[in-house]
Amino acid sequence: MFRKEVVSLALPVLVEHFSSSFLLLMDTFFVSKLGPRAIASVGLGTYMFWITITLAQVSVIGTTVLVSQTFGSGKTREVRKIVFESLLLSLLLSLPLLIASRAGIEFYLRAIGAPSELWSDTESYLAPLLMSIPGLYMSASLSASLRGIGDTRTPMKIGLGANALNLVLDPLLIYGFGPFNGLGVFGAGLASALSTYWSFLVYLIVIPSRIGIEPILPRKETFLKLLDLGIPAGVERIAMSVSYSAYVSLIARFGSEYLAAYQVGLKIESFAYMPGLAFSIVSSVLVGQSIGSKNMKRAVEMAWESSKASTIAMSLSGLVLALTAPITPKPFLKDESLLFLATVYLVIAGLSEPGLGFSMGMSGAMRGSGDTRLPVVLNLISFWSVRIGVGYLLG
Repeated sequence: MFRKEVVSLALPVLVEHFSSSFLLLMDTFFVSKLGPRAIASVGLGTYMFWITITLAQVSVIGTTVLVSQTFGSGKTREVRKIVFESLLLSLLLSLPLLIASRAGIEFYLRAIGAPSELWSDTESYLAPLLMSIPGLYMSASLSASLRGIGDTRTPMKIGLGANALNLVLDPLLIYGFGPFNGLGVFGAGLASALSTYWSFLVYLIVIPSRIGIEPILPRKETFLKLLDLGIPAGVERIAMSVSYSAYVSLIARFGSEYLAAYQVGLKIESFAYMPGLAFSIVSSVLVGQSIGSKNMKRAVEMAWESSKASTIAMSLSGLVLALTAPITPKPFLKDESLLFLATVYLVIAGLSEPGLGFSMGMSGAMRGSGDTRLPVVLNLISFWSVRIGVGYLLG
């Protein structure tokens, strides 16, 4: 039996990320009405967006660990100061990336070998989406602060609200309404950007009452701690995003239809690994709080409890993913050959979920303990040696 605190903290995170995955799936559904080229273009744009937002993990991981350990030691005023400094760091990281990403769209498309017919739609999708980077970075920082004190319900509620708004805006902006013409893939990117800034405004409203925030002159030692804890995670996310882009470039060689099938499969698979992500976050929080209170025995127990729960949950989600693989891609793909490709991908992905669940739980525990480097090394070795290496040989 899992500890109640593990499950009670994980469930809101799970609901939040399930809703986000559902939203991504609905984005794909709405865009799919525009054709396979639109699906592939949005997929390519999403990968670049992932690359540009990866540095958010520098403040997110650093904030989660530092806030959880400080909160565990009972220093509540120090927590409020860290919340402000983390928010400021997020803003400072996001602005240069916003400028660089807007200037680097063509370079990205050329580097991954994207088919030329996808360039225009990809650029249209990214134009508004990239403008949401500052809001996304700062929202992620405030969300990490709340999770660090054990409040996973507030981020869940804000996330559900933002996703509901996006779900309303998507069809209105993509297809148009009344006298207003639809904006196509540009509308999809705009809907996401507006929802992101809505969630940031809500965070600013609720933070003072939930955790508090104390504006101070930034302290060098806090910035250095946040960076020391977060940079390895940021490097990992950047490397993984680049790795995924390399993987996508292998698929792109076969044409936009194959790329569309992969995008649909990936969006559906995202539901399966949400439990692992939830328990990974909870593992970081509980291990961090235990170490902050100098209770090492509890830290070890929380690491194992979270990893065990993650493995079982991911095994179940993987089983469902594999069993429903012939059905779930049908609303998005009409071509039988593409349906077959998506089905095979989902079955293979389902079989891999149990091992992924355990590794995600343990990675979260290591980050909560302050060791943010080892998960980077292990994840990159496995991705490049297995997914890209084997993919290249078999492709």
